[in-house]
Amino acid sequence: PDYLTFAFAREPVSFIHRSADAPFFLAVPFSAVHPPQEAPADYIARFAAIGDKKRRLMAAMLSTLDDATGRILAALREEGLESSTLIFFVSDNGGDPAKNASRNDPFSGAKGDLLEGGIRVPFFVRWPGHLPAGAVYDRPVSSLDIAATALAAAGYRERAVPALDGVDLVPYLTGRRDGEPHAALYWRYTSLSAPQSGQAAIRSGDYKLLRRGGRDALYDLARDPRETRDLAAAQPERADGLRRQLDAWMGGLVPQVQ
Repeated sequence: PDYLTFAFAREPVSFIHRSADAPFFLAVPFSAVHPPQEAPADYIARFAAIGDKKRRLMAAMLSTLDDATGRILAALREEGLESSTLIFFVSDNGGDPAKNASRNDPFSGAKGDLLEGGIRVPFFVRWPGHLPAGAVYDRPVSSLDIAATALAAAGYRERAVPALDGVDLVPYLTGRRDGEPHAALYWRYTSLSAPQSGQAAIRSGDYKLLRRGGRDALYDLARDPRETRDLAAAQPERADGLRRQLDAWMGGLVPQVQ
């Protein structure tokens, strides 16, 4: 018996110590800070000053996640593997304020929609000696890039792997390559409990076309990250171009659940 987040750290630490002499791939599917909201009493006590119970539990769970991640990093350090291990830390979707009092500031939206608050997530990359420490890369990337980046780091070349939607991020993160990693990024989301609520979006540069509720809206995310000003009527050519790209992309997907 163990608190789940600590169990999810215990097993990777054991794996690292057993596997230190050979290349390995390790995926650690932490469930924190996803509901149900539960945390050890001593962690909850750390945040006694937070009055809101949901927010206090959220902070306690996040603290357990921090400590669990630290245990995994410590195992790599103990085995002398830090400089030869490429690490990604990424969340799966925007927070759900109603269920766990998470915050998606300064963006609108939350888990379950394609506003920026529902799709922008923490994304950290760590590879000492290969990537600059403490740097911030401000162009859009995707979790789809993890596979392509890891394969390239492991020595595979494009001709040796299937075509991927992701790209190798290392040249961009090191500054060896300029420009956008992606000409466009796409999303489609349908809630199984409400199939009629299907949403889709495309982002190209700083512009995003968001389709939901039977209409398309255009936003300039550089000037309007909260997505409050629909520019579709003011910039019809740009909106139409993105709409055509989105329709073409969706035409290549399996049908949405109905």
